[in-house]
Parts: sequence; C-alpha cells; structure tokens
Amino acid sequence: MNNRRYDLSDLKAAAGRWPEIHAALGIPREYLNPRKHCPCPYCGGKDRYRHTDYQGTGAFICNQCTPDGGIGYFPAMLAAVTTADGQLQGLHKTYLDAVYTKPYVDNGNHIPAFTKLNIHHPQTGEPLPAKKMQSRLPDALKGAAVHLFQPDTQGRLIVAEGIETAFAARALFGLPAVAALSAYGMASFIWPSETQELFICADNDDNRTGMKAAHSLAVRAIKAGIKARIWQPETAGFDALDELNCRQDEQTAPP
Repeated sequence: MNNRRYDLSDLKAAAGRWPEIHAALGIPREYLNPRKHCPCPYCGGKDRYRHTDYQGTGAFICNQCTPDGGIGYFPAMLAAVTTADGQLQGLHKTYLDAVYTKPYVDNGNHIPAFTKLNIHHPQTGEPLPAKKMQSRLPDALKGAAVHLFQPDTQGRLIVAEGIETAFAARALFGLPAVAALSAYGMASFIWPSETQELFICADNDDNRTGMKAAHSLAVRAIKAGIKARIWQPETAGFDALDELNCRQDEQTAPP
C-alpha cells in the first residue's frame, strides 16, 4: 500500500472533479466509468481496471499492477508556459526517471540523477512520449513560451526550441534564454517589450524546419525594429544541447 499522506484540503478541492482532472492528464474518458471494467491504461490488462473514485479521492484499482488506487510518486519537470507579460497559458511536463549511482555523501545516502523517462506501450511496445503539453484554451500557446530568463540590460534574448536546448544555448553564449517549445512556437514567438535584439538558435533538422521557423521569427523581429541574428550548429541533426555536449567532450578528451 502507498502510505503517503495528502492534504485534506487538496482532496476536498478535487472531489467531484476527478473525471475532468484525469481526462486533462490524458486518460480517456471511457476509462473513468466506475461501473465498468476496462483495459488498464498502465499494464494493458484487458478487463482488470476500474475507476472507483473511492471516497472522492479519484482512486482506481487494477487487479494486477496496483492495490493503492494509483496514487504514487511520478517525478516530472514542470514548466509554466506564459505570455511575454507573464500570463499563464499552459503547462509543459517532462516525466523523469531517477537513476541512482554510488553513494554521493559521507552518510551513504544516494542522490538520484534524473533522465527523461523511457516508456513503451504495454501492448504494442511503441515508444510513448515523455513530454506532454497542456493548454488553458485552444490556441492559447501561440506566441507563448517558457520564459526561463528575461532580456538582459541591453535587451538581448536567446530564443531556442526546447527547454534543455535553451539552457544549453545560455551556457554557450552567456545570454538569457527562453524556450519556444517547438518550431511552430518559435515562428509565432512574441518577445518581451524590453527586447532589443533576438539571438535565435535554430535546430539543424534534416527538413530545415528549425531554420525556417528561425527565419520567420527573424523577419518579424526586423520588421518590428528588433535586431535579429540566427545561429545553427554546423553538424546535421544537432541542436544547441548537442553542440554544448560535443564541445565539452572535446575539452575533456585526453590529448
């Protein structure tokens, strides 16, 4: 059984809303009928899952994989997707897998490192995405981004696609960065009002999707009186994170 304790006020606030909460998390609504046995969305069993919503907790039971109502710890990196002026438009989630190495501290405790979750469909074996996006309203994410940093005192700002890519670009070039989350997000990005210059980091995709999005943003910025420069790794298939890792490997390689 899961012995984790939950704040009663949180459970009360969610009572009666679990179907919409679970649907927003990606569970099909047909799995949320408490009077019907269904295939388990986790283990794939054909008739062993039932959404009980026991005492309004949103619980479910699977005869094979969980006796505890599905409540547990699921580590994830969460990032707010906001407009340039800070209005919340959505949520970006990256589910993580904890990797434990040798004891890190003197008392023998393990400190985990986290990698992106590698998960597959229990029946087909198809890889499942570790990253998910939620939007407040249809089309609410257009122009929004994960604003990791604000423009510096000179109004300079890096725009990259992914969150990890944006952090890598900051490490490479020493400028504040934002993550537009996709090529479409980059092309439609709306910059903060204090921006004077955009440094756009394009992924080097085989189909040139990254460069096309970067060019579209650069054209809009220049027309608006904002300076814009585009950088792209020379190696095909690379983004800023690949470039950073490659440079670090070269620095640490033996002579």
